[in-house]
Amino acid sequence: EEVIPQIQNNNSQRAGEMPRRTDGIAMRSCHRMLSSTLGIWPFVLLAASFLVDETSAWTNPIARIKNDFLALTRKSTTRHILLPRSSEAALKLKQSIRNRVSEDGEYVEDAFAAAARRYSLDKETAERGGLLGTLAPQGYCICPELDEVCFRAPLGDVYGPVESDFGLHLVLVCERTNCPKLDGRNTRMVRGPNNECLLMPPEGGPRTMSQEMAELGVQNIGFWLGTFLAAGVVSELAAKAAGVVETLPWEETIDLLE
Repeated sequence: EEVIPQIQNNNSQRAGEMPRRTDGIAMRSCHRMLSSTLGIWPFVLLAASFLVDETSAWTNPIARIKNDFLALTRKSTTRHILLPRSSEAALKLKQSIRNRVSEDGEYVEDAFAAAARRYSLDKETAERGGLLGTLAPQGYCICPELDEVCFRAPLGDVYGPVESDFGLHLVLVCERTNCPKLDGRNTRMVRGPNNECLLMPPEGGPRTMSQEMAELGVQNIGFWLGTFLAAGVVSELAAKAAGVVETLPWEETIDLLE
């Protein structure tokens, strides 16, 4: 009679221990499955972009991925001049800037910046020669019309006027990335030897889509590896601290070696 309760107590203790051990194994298995699943997707994306033929049935999904990549990495460095709602005054100032470039030999960015400091109603940017800074598309600018024209106006050309709720805008796009249909391989304007405006590819030469996607893929791989490694260590330590896992994997290895 004394032996039966002892066996029952031992069984109940084992029954209490096994779920903890099983839970620990389940946690590690789930973590490994998620790591292997999410960690491999950059390789799949890159392999597809390199290997799929343009005439293949898979072209459309890959093209969409590339277009999404371009959309996410587009940037524009732009200057603007905000003017009252007078098309005549805006066109007159636009022609004046162009005359200073063509007749006086002034660099277009210098002429535009000088006009912005003198005439722009946007006092914050006027102090910087109308410089808005580096913008990304999709409404990050407070003025949607200005946001849109930054990715539509020709590179290096005085453009406008463009009407918005604030007034009329003259725009000069000085640099823009990942807009090949609009700019070709050029991404920036530079000063020529005689102050002319030259359109140039990025420093270091133009980069292909595959190169940029490969760089992005490597960055993502590094991010996910670091994330899952940190998450795995933290989860194992937390499980051991809670009594869910009695021994960490590397401790089991050490015990076997000893």
